[in-house]
Amino acid sequence: MAAVAKNGTPSIAGTLPNDSQKMGPFLAGEDIAAGDAVYLGASGMWFRSNGSASAAAAEVDGFAANAALTGQRQPLTAVHDTDMAYFVPGAQTPGTYLYLSATVPGGLDTATNAAQANFKVRVLPDGRIRTARSY
Repeated sequence: MAAVAKNGTPSIAGTLPNDSQKMGPFLAGEDIAAGDAVYLGASGMWFRSNGSASAAAAEVDGFAANAALTGQRQPLTAVHDTDMAYFVPGAQTPGTYLYLSATVPGGLDTATNAAQANFKVRVLPDGRIRTARSY
């Protein structure tokens, strides 16, 4: 398994997502970086998804469109089913898949794990991913 490094600050690539591709804004329950895979907790706040967790923490509701610090009560919107500039172009092979990391909360990995065998995002050309949800 190899964690996938982000290239700077991930951002939405191409057209802006429509309302059916967004969730939020809701407050962050922990510090979250742009591009992190996130889930909406029972508290109504965003948390980083975790590939080694069970129940809600193993879910992916989307990817953070912006960074948010919990101590500053910053709102965060998650996006799914849209393109996101994520890593250095050429760092991953287009057409392959990335999976929720079991070692880096909110991160992606090149290998799947038992807790998240069904979740994957597609690698696109030019350092982009096609964001997804785990359900």
